[in-house]
Amino acid sequence: MPRLHRNQSGAGLIVVVLILLVVGMVIAAFVSLVNTESFTATGQTRGLEAFYIAEGGIQYNIERNKNTGRLTIGDDFDLTYTGKTATTFTGMQPIPHPVHNLNDSVYPAAKLSATISSANCNDLAVINVNEDTQAFDISLPFFIDSEYFSCAAKTQFQFQTCRRCYLGSSKASHNTNSYASQYILTSTGRVTNILSGDAQRVVQVSAGPE
Repeated sequence: MPRLHRNQSGAGLIVVVLILLVVGMVIAAFVSLVNTESFTATGQTRGLEAFYIAEGGIQYNIERNKNTGRLTIGDDFDLTYTGKTATTFTGMQPIPHPVHNLNDSVYPAAKLSATISSANCNDLAVINVNEDTQAFDISLPFFIDSEYFSCAAKTQFQFQTCRRCYLGSSKASHNTNSYASQYILTSTGRVTNILSGDAQRVVQVSAGPE
């Protein structure tokens, strides 16, 4: 009888080892699935963000701009329009238009109505412009030439309480009729993830000249 007991103990040990092996394989497979799903979701997110960023400039301005105003396309600030549809700006000036590539982005712009001195980086009470500021997102910085500005508020033809030399940019003088502009990309992505559920991201990025 003692010998039988020892045989039963040995068989039980083998069963335990086999169970542990099976459990380990299941855990490894689950971890691999989680990693694969995570990488897939990340790839989908980046792909969607890239797609929406490519269209973001035009979508942003079509929705925000008034029926008349000024636009920036690439580094061309001297463009005005007199109307718009859901997907088109109309009455563009000057004519003939400069050449712009397919998929170039479109951004708001406004001409200065007064000179800004380069004496220092002190804050400015107001920056006066000739065109409507409606399309500018006051929560994000804008630039004039190569200097960045961040303003606390705006009216139809003014930016108010403005911080100069923003983002480490250098002070510079800006003549009347220089252009204030704001490169804004809006990215919206929706990703379905079987583990964490649906996710949606909205990203706004303000950029300017290097």
